[in-house]
Amino acid sequence: MNILILGAGHSAKRFVQANIQYNDTNIFLNTFSNHYQSTFELAKKYNLTMIDYKKVLQNPNVFDIIIFALHSDIIETYLFDFLQSGYKNKIIFEKPFGKNINNYNVLSNHIKNSNIIFSVMYNRRYDNYYISQKSKHQKYYIKIILSIKRLKNCLIDYLTHFMDYIFFCEETYDYKILSKSFIHNKLQIKLILDNNSQINFYFIGENIRTPIYYFNEQLMPSPDYMQTHRRIIKETITKKYNEDYLLKSSLAISKILEELGGIFDNEINNSRRHRCYR
Repeated sequence: MNILILGAGHSAKRFVQANIQYNDTNIFLNTFSNHYQSTFELAKKYNLTMIDYKKVLQNPNVFDIIIFALHSDIIETYLFDFLQSGYKNKIIFEKPFGKNINNYNVLSNHIKNSNIIFSVMYNRRYDNYYISQKSKHQKYYIKIILSIKRLKNCLIDYLTHFMDYIFFCEETYDYKILSKSFIHNKLQIKLILDNNSQINFYFIGENIRTPIYYFNEQLMPSPDYMQTHRRIIKETITKKYNEDYLLKSSLAISKILEELGGIFDNEINNSRRHRCYR
């Protein structure tokens, strides 16, 4: 099995670490200007082959899976290049599959028009512990304590994962945002699903490095990345069709991200005005 990875961030590194040990797996890294130095360092560390981007496009189907370990807003161009070059095999996308509705529409149209089989890297769908905990709840309380420096990334980094997991549990994708507030390094978001399940997110920024997860007041572990990043490859390579939930969950998450866009800027500006008038 030949795997091509675009990108060299945390997700790309996890894919390398989780799959490099298997004899049936060959991993290649792709060079393009935005990530050349970090890709070079990753290739050197794990003794991987780097392939020029233009050469890859000349014969992309030698790769059984291409992993787009990139931000969704820059995936569009690269996905289009591969599809135009005749790529017909499997793709794994970094989450989210669309950071807003327009981004989602572009990506999903490419997928539908090409009939490409794909997966999205929502770790909790592939983690044994979270799968074992799958059940429906009338109420969800998700509290995540994380680094203050990472707080403004919490929607992409954490909310997307847990919303997908809740969709996974509830098997419904219609929602309504009831309220949202960001005050003193604390972000609170309340949603309700069409089956009346209530969802409460609490993101709290503190001086810590490793995030702490609470799910319905129970301390939850981080996903086992060695397991999830191998499992998604094994499941994707054998898939015969795209499950309905993939696009439904991704569309709902893209809508949520768009609705919550600017929440930090708006609250910061409101806080400044409040101080001025005091």
